[in-house]
Amino acid sequence: MVHVASAFIVANHAVWAQSAFELPSAKGCLHLDLLVDLDAEGSEYSDVVLLEAKRIEPGKVKEKAQQIIGDYNRIRSWGQSIVGGDTPLFFELPRQLRRRYGGLVVVLRECCDRGGVISEPNFSTWWKELTSIPAVYPSDLAATLAKSLRSAIERGVEYGPYWDGGRRLVVLYAVFDFGRPDK
Repeated sequence: MVHVASAFIVANHAVWAQSAFELPSAKGCLHLDLLVDLDAEGSEYSDVVLLEAKRIEPGKVKEKAQQIIGDYNRIRSWGQSIVGGDTPLFFELPRQLRRRYGGLVVVLRECCDRGGVISEPNFSTWWKELTSIPAVYPSDLAATLAKSLRSAIERGVEYGPYWDGGRRLVVLYAVFDFGRPDK
């Protein structure tokens, strides 16, 4: 998330990493991984990007898939009804929320051959194409996550240039336009 935050800062946007909540939400979340105001100084309105990130390690597939779905639901619903305890601390500013965007970023290491070619089937291909899910991922969670990912305005996969020990670093992302907070 440091690189993502840096890119927003370079583009002159306001960035809050680990944006804390006044109180834990019903789901027990204490912060958003990254919150960006795209129009921090331009007007009395805020256009925000809410970002959540996950790292998937081998053996943690089901747990992380559930968390990614929870992250999507949180960023989708945040800002619809800004009431005490469900707003990040900085957001007590006298500004109106005009538009909400959300993003999911997932980092994982996928098995590859000596040339760096990732073995099929894999999670990154599924994320990009939303076709057959590898057997290690629970199909019910995959179906729920796929429904969310299909609503993305942009979804993609970036492959790391290096691999080591039969694993290659992969970054998955999805960007959502949740519109005005009253919708």
